[in-house]
Amino acid sequence: GGVGRVQINAAKIELLGFGNVGVNVTNPSNILTVQQFSPTDPIADSWTVYSTRESKEEVIGVIGEKDIAEYLRYFKEMPVYKWRRTKGEQVRLSPMADDKEVPGEIRAYDGEGNVQGIDLYGYIGFLHVVMKGMLETIEKQEARIKQLEQKVAQLEGQ
Repeated sequence: GGVGRVQINAAKIELLGFGNVGVNVTNPSNILTVQQFSPTDPIADSWTVYSTRESKEEVIGVIGEKDIAEYLRYFKEMPVYKWRRTKGEQVRLSPMADDKEVPGEIRAYDGEGNVQGIDLYGYIGFLHVVMKGMLETIEKQEARIKQLEQKVAQLEGQ
């Protein structure tokens, strides 16, 4: 397999012999690599991520309480920035992948292992765990409030 190059309407598309495709990118390291920070950012109406046991090489296990506590700590300590890629562009919010508080599970890496950004699929999973942890905390607090209300009612009844 060799490298094939095709130009369509001034967009360079590179198809490598082993199947990776690059749009305005030479030597794409992923199945599909699209140039970032281009004048017209890539958009999609839908994006499906394979998330079945069949599509995974290794399912390690279910997230436990210790994991949830760790991710809640990461979430609390992780700075979130307001930023624009260019002046006049809409303001966006996100953590910066190169901050030390950002867990490796949500970082995106290039072929050499350098941090390139936030992996959205990993970030969604991270936020799911954080929300689950927050919900569990709220439920515990609600149960505690109910207990205290019952004690207050008993004390007032004496």
